Amino acid sequence: PATDMVRAADVDVDVDVDVDVDRVSPPLIVHGPGGSGKSSFMARVVADMARRHPQAVIITRFVGTTPDSTDLITLLRGLLVELARAYDQPEDLPEGNLETLIQALPERLAWASPDRPLLLALDALDQFTPMLETGNHRWLPRTLPPCTALLLSVLDGPLQEAAASRFPDAMLVGLPALSHEDGGRLLEAMLLAGHQHVGKPRRLTPDQRRTVLDAFAQDGRPLYLVLAAGLTRDWRAWEHPDALPPSVEG
Repeated sequence: PATDMVRAADVDVDVDVDVDVDRVSPPLIVHGPGGSGKSSFMARVVADMARRHPQAVIITRFVGTTPDSTDLITLLRGLLVELARAYDQPEDLPEGNLETLIQALPERLAWASPDRPLLLALDALDQFTPMLETGNHRWLPRTLPPCTALLLSVLDGPLQEAAASRFPDAMLVGLPALSHEDGGRLLEAMLLAGHQHVGKPRRLTPDQRRTVLDAFAQDGRPLYLVLAAGLTRDWRAWEHPDALPPSVEG
C-alpha cells in the first residue's frame, strides 16, 4: 500500500519520544510540506510508544480523514469522552459552548498517572475548519500535566509557526526532503513490494530509473515517488519515457 511505501521513507529520522513520569514533557511538533510523510512518521512514533509503554493510554486523531474530524467542537467532545472512558471517570460533557470544552481538556488530561501515562497524538492540525482557536492553537493547553505527552503534526507555514509560538519549549521535527540516494533505495523497495504478486520484482532500465529519480530530485517528497513509481507500471523495457512533471501537483 502507498502508506507503507511512504513509511519506509522516514527511517532515517531518529527521534526518541517518551513520557517522562517525573516532570512535564514538552510537546513534539512534526512539520514539513505536504506529502513529506508526516502522518506515517506519526504512526510510527505512536506504534513505538505502544510497544514501550503497554500500560499507556494512547489517543490519536487524524484530522481531515472525515468531514466531522475537521470540526473542533466535534473533536473536543470525542476526546473528552474517550479520556473519561480510558480513566474510568464519568463521561458527562460540560454544558456550554466551545470555551467550556476547551477548559475541560486540561482537567481531563490531568487524569494521567505514572501507572497510566497518556499520549495524545493529533495529526494534521492544518486540516481543521479555519477559526480563531484552530489558527492559533489556543484550544490546546499551553502547559501539560505530568505523565502526558503531546504529539502534533502540521504543514510548514503560518500554522507551524503558530504551534511553535504556542509551545516555545516544544521539540520541532522537520521532515526533510529525501536525497537522490534515499530516493533510489525507496524506489527499489516500492517496485519490489508492488510487484510481488507476479512472482518477480519489477525492474526499470537505467534510463527509466534516471528519468524517475531526476524528476524526484526536484521535489524530494516521498509522496512524489509513490506517484511516479505508479506511472512506471506500463513502461516496457525498450521505452525511453519523456521527463516527468517536477511536482506532485503537476
